[in-house]
Amino acid sequence: MDIEANRKIAIDLMTSMSKGDVARAETLLADDATWWVLGSGYMERSALLDASRFMSAAPRAKLEIVATTAEKDRVAMEAKGDFLFDDGKEYKNTYHFLFIVRDGKVVEGKEYLDTALVERVFGKADAQA
Repeated sequence: MDIEANRKIAIDLMTSMSKGDVARAETLLADDATWWVLGSGYMERSALLDASRFMSAAPRAKLEIVATTAEKDRVAMEAKGDFLFDDGKEYKNTYHFLFIVRDGKVVEGKEYLDTALVERVFGKADAQA
């Protein structure tokens, strides 16, 4: 795949996930894709898709892609999220994503965000054994 095709796949994935189009997102993720989130570590593909469903179900769910940079099989993306939930919680975070794309699918994703903001809005996650 060429660089621009990889960029398009990364944009398509994040657009699909932000709109809750999990069926489309599934076609863009490799079956064995890994996803790492700052402060949380690795999550399974199914957990990533569940998180996408949760975030996109908010009455206001917007993800603005600010910029992308692509080189070889890597796509870097800066984005801003703006979410308002039914319980009145407002969540606005800034993200940096790194995608590795192979054979037309995202095989690895890394998500960097303000973890202190996540804790203020959603509370501290329970430690997993």
